Order: sequence, then C-alpha cells, then structure tokens
Amino acid sequence: MSIREFEQTNVRYDLIFSAVPLRTEKKIFLINQLMDEQERLELRRRVMRSVYMMGESSVSVEQLMRAVEKHATVQDKERLAKALADCLTQPMKAAEHVAGERKELADLLQPEMIQRVRAVTDWQAAIQLASVPLLEKGAITDAYVQEMMQQHVTPAAHIVLRQTIAIPHAETEKGVKELGMSMLYIEDGLALEDGGILHFVVVIAAIDKNAHFQALLQLMELAGHKKTLKKIAQLEESQIIHQTIRKFIVELEEKVK
Repeated sequence: MSIREFEQTNVRYDLIFSAVPLRTEKKIFLINQLMDEQERLELRRRVMRSVYMMGESSVSVEQLMRAVEKHATVQDKERLAKALADCLTQPMKAAEHVAGERKELADLLQPEMIQRVRAVTDWQAAIQLASVPLLEKGAITDAYVQEMMQQHVTPAAHIVLRQTIAIPHAETEKGVKELGMSMLYIEDGLALEDGGILHFVVVIAAIDKNAHFQALLQLMELAGHKKTLKKIAQLEESQIIHQTIRKFIVELEEKVK
C-alpha cells in the first residue's frame, strides 16, 4: 500500500515491513524492495532477536550427524561432517560479510559531520545548513542539495523517523559522490505538520541500496530512544555527541546478541 493508504488504514497490525521510513509507534523493519538470500537471512535474525529475543539455532554438526546416522548409512563420515559444517556456517559468514561492508551510524556521523545551532529561518535553510559538512567533504554536490530542497518542500511525516529525526535525501544520481551522513541539531526546533517540534535533521547521501542500510536502521532506533536524544540535546561538543551515539550503538548491539 502507499504511504497515504498506510496513514489512513484502520487495519490492526503489530509489525511493519517497509522499504521507506513510516511514522508509527509499532515496531518497523526497514527492508530493501528486492532482497537476496543473505539479506533475507539478516532480516530473519533481526525479527527473531527483536520480537522473540531469540538468536540463531544452536544445532551442531554432531547433532545432525547422529540424526543422519539414525536413518541412513553413512559411507564417509568425515566428508559428511565437513559438508554439514559448511551448510551451517556459510550463510552466517556470508551475512556477516555483507554486514561488514556496510557502515554503522557512528562511522558516518563522525564529529566533523555533526553541527549544533540555535535556530534556522525555515526547513529549507535547515537542509542547506545540515548539508554543509557533506559538501565540504566532497560527498555531495550543490545540485544534490537543491534536489533535496525540491523533493522535500516541508518536513513531511514520511521522512521524519518516529517524529524526532528528519532524513532529507535524494537519488544517488542527483549528486552523491560517496556514502555519507551529516547531523544538524536545532535548539529552537522547527514546527512539524502534526504540531510537534523537530530538532534533529540528518542528511543522507546513499551510493546504493545497501551501504547505508545498517546505519539507517540504527538511526531509526536512535530516533525512538528519547533518553539518548535528550542527552544529545544537552551536549555542546560534536566529539561528545559522536561518542554518545557510538555508545548507544554498542549498547544496542549488546541487547540483540
């Protein structure tokens, strides 16, 4: 369904799987529209850990060997054991390899990518100011900033994660040179359509559908963690803000292990 249909639906739901961020109090899993086997495996793990607090199965090669020997004659136990071990470990290693290629939120939001200001004149000015670190780094072009301003005339609900962090962005071909994110904290905030106040703006420069995915998931978790956001709001130095974000990610990863 479309974003508008979702916002108007009366259907009861507990979980959401979506390719774009949505405004909801329910648990949402961001997914790629076209997932390969490795990405489906990662999604399964995230759901099992988040919803059921369960990790991967602890079935061992020895257990599988005993089950096979109970119902079949094994001619080469050593080769069978190796084949079973490959079946158990290969998907996990592949998924870890894919995850390893993706940057985490703290990797992208380095201190030089974080700004804090008292106020901005309007939403368009917020996009421009939030983009400055990425422009100075050469990660995006001026054309990319202009495209974001054209596509996101206002901070509409579908680009505001959990009503706390706006994520203006545009297509890669509009002027992205390298993967990046930059954060702007606005002390006085900006008014949202629903009457709320927006303080955080994170510009996203994506080079493909995968490289920024892990960081986006972590940003969504951060958007829903009011305690950490309140702490960041009280910090003046970008270095300390970065450390706070990194600490949040470490604690987040520990919870799902």
